[in-house]
Amino acid sequence: MANRKPRTPEARLTRARSALIVFQPFYGTLLANLTMVENAQFPTMATDGRSIHYNPDFVKAQSDDEVLFTVAHEAAHCANKHHLRRGTRDPRLWNEATDYVINGDLLKAGFGKMPKGGLYDKKYDGMSAEDVYAILAHKKEAEQPDEEQLVQGRPGQGDSDDEGDGAEGQDADQEGQESGQGGQDDEGGQDTGQEGQGAEGGQEGPEGDVGTEGGQDTGQGPEGATEAPGRSQGQGQGTPGQGTPGQGTSGDPGGCGEVIDCPGDAAEIAEENQHWDTVVRQAVNVATRDAGSVPGHLQRLVNELGKPATNWRETLRRFVEQSNRFDYSWQRADRRFATADYIMPGTVSDGVNHIVVVSDTSGSLYCEKAQKRFATEIQSLLDEQVVDKITMIDCDASINNVQAFESGDIVKFTNRGGGGTSFKPVWEWLKTNQEDTACVVYFTDLEPCDGFGTEPALPVMWAAYASSYDTPQKLRERISVVPFGECIEIAE
Repeated sequence: MANRKPRTPEARLTRARSALIVFQPFYGTLLANLTMVENAQFPTMATDGRSIHYNPDFVKAQSDDEVLFTVAHEAAHCANKHHLRRGTRDPRLWNEATDYVINGDLLKAGFGKMPKGGLYDKKYDGMSAEDVYAILAHKKEAEQPDEEQLVQGRPGQGDSDDEGDGAEGQDADQEGQESGQGGQDDEGGQDTGQEGQGAEGGQEGPEGDVGTEGGQDTGQGPEGATEAPGRSQGQGQGTPGQGTPGQGTSGDPGGCGEVIDCPGDAAEIAEENQHWDTVVRQAVNVATRDAGSVPGHLQRLVNELGKPATNWRETLRRFVEQSNRFDYSWQRADRRFATADYIMPGTVSDGVNHIVVVSDTSGSLYCEKAQKRFATEIQSLLDEQVVDKITMIDCDASINNVQAFESGDIVKFTNRGGGGTSFKPVWEWLKTNQEDTACVVYFTDLEPCDGFGTEPALPVMWAAYASSYDTPQKLRERISVVPFGECIEIAE
């Protein structure tokens, strides 16, 4: 009997897609909207929401179950719209965060086999990619030595009084090099734990190669590419790996297929967002019809469909503007009605628009990045004349500093403090200093030592942030039990 000819990478991918349509219709429906494109410029696979680029050598090296897992992994990136949600986050760290989320869901679904080195950690189950990214970013930031430590560690830069230290350090370095040969640890810290992983067997389609959905090759793009129904090829796509928007590779730190930004302008991105909302709904309907119920992780996707992303900057601006005091005046017409046959009165400031901004300077909260983001928005309130005056208060267990800023001033955070957290001193201060104050914005981690105190006679906005000692999930738990005021989460 003649030896059977090995299947080509394209044939193996086609078979995996067919198997998913039969055994995992949710993922099969997603893949019907993606074009398969051979592309050796990516180390494994990559998706931008329009195509799945695959390296044929990677596909050849994987087992059938691993190919099945990786294809579903890429489809899951699209269903979660990871190609649209990165923003300004680090691409490599974003890929790690999204892999932790996706792989947990796929392993719970119990099919395929996660490739060796795939990222999975049970503690991230049920978390969003943004939350996992925040944890990973905090961890990375904490592990990086500051500039002073780097300078002190350079040869010839430290104290040279103790001559024995240098020789001892060299001996230690040499010993470490000798003992560490071949055992270097990758900085990425990949977690290869297989806890909760489904059986290696996975689900496979019928024996033999099955044609691609639709069965027609458009002849467009590289050889082996098949056109997804109803989708146009992304116009203006740059060369992968060249840093072109929507195409740069992160190197796939998780080894299961990466996600890259969707190419296009704002209108095209909005269209892509709506498209994947529609595709996910269709996929869920197909899965529900065939299986009778929707798995938990798919139900989470359904709940997120169409939900507008909350922009904390817009929420803060709206809160402050609504709290300020305005009156109508015919002396300043409303320009929105300039083309109408009638004149409408505009709004003018009713006295000084003054807000109090409190910075929680307790030792547990300080985070330079979050504070800079917050300070930038507070500064813009003055610069854009949304408010006329800002009083800044530094408070931990007690008030440490009070300073006032008006239009033209530069808002500065002094960070005087470092003790525990108490909100009560600020409420007491307001009783005798709130004459013209419109509202209070409190930058804090929401962990007071003595409760929230008595609600002041002013609107309160809690600008909450999870410090490097915290997690976004725990912060949201605290937000849910705040007894008064509105809350916004200061995030990326």
